[in-house]
Amino acid sequence: MPPIEEGTFGPFSDRGSIRWAIKGWAPAVYLGVFQPLFFLSPLFQRTALRAFGAKLAANARVTTRTSVREPHLIEIGRDSLVGEYAHLATSYQPKLHTLIVGRIRIGDDVLIGAYCVLGAGCRVGSRTIVEFRVAIGARAIIGEDAFIGADTIIWVGARIGNGVRIGKSCVIAMGAVVPDGARLPDGTSWPAASSPAAAGGRE
Repeated sequence: MPPIEEGTFGPFSDRGSIRWAIKGWAPAVYLGVFQPLFFLSPLFQRTALRAFGAKLAANARVTTRTSVREPHLIEIGRDSLVGEYAHLATSYQPKLHTLIVGRIRIGDDVLIGAYCVLGAGCRVGSRTIVEFRVAIGARAIIGEDAFIGADTIIWVGARIGNGVRIGKSCVIAMGAVVPDGARLPDGTSWPAASSPAAAGGRE
């Protein structure tokens, strides 16, 4: 079967979307039906995900309730854990007749908390902690050694630098850049192309 392509497509009207549909239907059906039962065995879990194309490093784990429907678009690094009811959304339709497909890459020693949503094409750097109910938009990038507090929303295309600490219930705007080492207190709204002072954060 030809490899899946990443990018923006017209559903069922171009090569990329057709490959996405053909490649994705079998693991989506299988994992949707059997994951809660058979994923009680970590060995079976890793075997099944790898058989469908997931790239899992040593001791990379998801739970029986992690939502993985397109494992061929997932990379999870060594000693990382994706929590219960987290959703790895490697494809979505932002509007009618538009399909976005992107690989999700999670580094080494990362914790993704319960009920998080990771969008297509996003990346989470090594040794980063993402607390529960965090939403990470498509093509957003989170650096290494970062901390993202619970209930935070990181919009599409945002860039979070290395060593950043973001408090609870923050909002990072679409395309915003949070520089390395920044500290954002709880409830911060960080606009696009902003400085820490303008956003109400502190370094």
